Amino acid sequence: KRAWHAGKSSLGNRKNFNDFSIGIEIEGTINMEFEERQYDKLIEIIDAIKLVYTEIKDDNIVGHSEVSPDRKNDPGPFFYWNKIRKTK
Repeated sequence: KRAWHAGKSSLGNRKNFNDFSIGIEIEGTINMEFEERQYDKLIEIIDAIKLVYTEIKDDNIVGHSEVSPDRKNDPGPFFYWNKIRKTK
């Protein structure tokens, strides 16, 4: 029951995101926009996960680029967070 997606990671005062996070892979690159159906499915997945893990809030859903900025740059500038974060 451990993720293996973030590697060496930190954000704020938390480190080792593999120890407590859930990773969701989205097909694409940092150089292209994601499709609306990808956002639709991602919202469905996030909503289902939130039913089980009620401590997950929209503002603590982050990308690799936020927790491992020196090593990872995804999902990139063409991922529109406002499409999945209801609180922002």
